Amino acid sequence: MGYYSDLRITLTKNDYLAMLKKDEKNKNICNFILDEYESYIYEYKKNNIDCVCIRSDSLKYYKEFSEIQMFEKYLSEAKSGYVFFRDGDRYDDIEYRNTAKYKELEIPFGFIDQIRNQAINEVKIKNANYEKTEKKFTILNNDEIIDFCKADKHMVDEIKAWSKDGVQFKLILDVDAKKENSSAEIYLRKPEDEQYLLWSAGKVKTETALNFTGYPNVEVFLQDLNNEESKTENESVIEDEEDEELE
Repeated sequence: MGYYSDLRITLTKNDYLAMLKKDEKNKNICNFILDEYESYIYEYKKNNIDCVCIRSDSLKYYKEFSEIQMFEKYLSEAKSGYVFFRDGDRYDDIEYRNTAKYKELEIPFGFIDQIRNQAINEVKIKNANYEKTEKKFTILNNDEIIDFCKADKHMVDEIKAWSKDGVQFKLILDVDAKKENSSAEIYLRKPEDEQYLLWSAGKVKTETALNFTGYPNVEVFLQDLNNEESKTENESVIEDEEDEELE
């Protein structure tokens, strides 16, 4: 019993042969991976680069094992680098490393590029279909809420009574610049911060919603939203650069 992983490793033939020599001096401690009877080992040649691919299934690849530590040492000493892929028993346990100096060592791992390209294309499609939306909220006075909700007499009386009790009315607008209509919700907010939905509408004129949030038209709204997105992206880039410097 135990936790098992499947391994795929590529390196140059010269580095593989060098590993075998080192391991022979170390009493073949890494035989369980390097030996062709223990692992599936095949050679291939591309652009005059002789490569070796090692495949080992159902292996207990525990980092605390001395033989695994020795094998990792061999990998770190590979002059031309290596590509390492480990797939564990858990669905989220995947490890990928690439220190290869030659692209030829990446050939058996073409599926990784396929996954990466598929993810990039999905993001591009998502961005192409992205609708410029943003949630805005504002606190309304009595006249504004009565007008916005087109309140009937009974509702007007209730709104005025709630106001006397210190209730605030919070209007949340989900503004969609690419549609004629947006959505809106109005909440009662009591002094103790309890909130209750008072009124909601799935069809509010986008122009009306924008006016309530201080935008004269859709163009100004989009410009402001794009500026906010650019600012966020720039902040993310700066944070990433700072993280890289710390590393």
